[in-house]
Amino acid sequence: MTNAYDASVDVVTLGITLTELLTDAILYPMDEPYETVVHEFATLRVLNRICARFAQSLKYIPSALQGLITDAVHGKLHTVDPIIEHLERSLKAMAFAHGVEKRAFEHMAEDTGTPARSRPVGAGGESPCDRQRRKGRARGGLVKG
Repeated sequence: MTNAYDASVDVVTLGITLTELLTDAILYPMDEPYETVVHEFATLRVLNRICARFAQSLKYIPSALQGLITDAVHGKLHTVDPIIEHLERSLKAMAFAHGVEKRAFEHMAEDTGTPARSRPVGAGGESPCDRQRRKGRARGGLVKG
């Protein structure tokens, strides 16, 4: 047994969670035997269950999103990772365009398991919070934030 981190476990969990959220239905009821669940994951029959949930759903779920979810559950990290990275970059770009504090998104890469991205430097090179802290230290006082 190894203690090495397996990113595919997180991606599979993400796929299952997204399926349940999008379809408003859990994949496995609580009374489902554990052995059945393990067997379905081992044989990838879980993908059939996911596709059935999508087909039964009354909500519109784009086929591209369905494909991303089934790839995630199938463990196709080479397909899923670029999409997660693209979404991360898009979210950061939208936040910066709307003036959201850059610091709030610094640790996003750590949360998603993707490599950290370089941060664009704003005017002056430091955030308003950093300027406030620097001024407070220069005055010898403590500044909240």
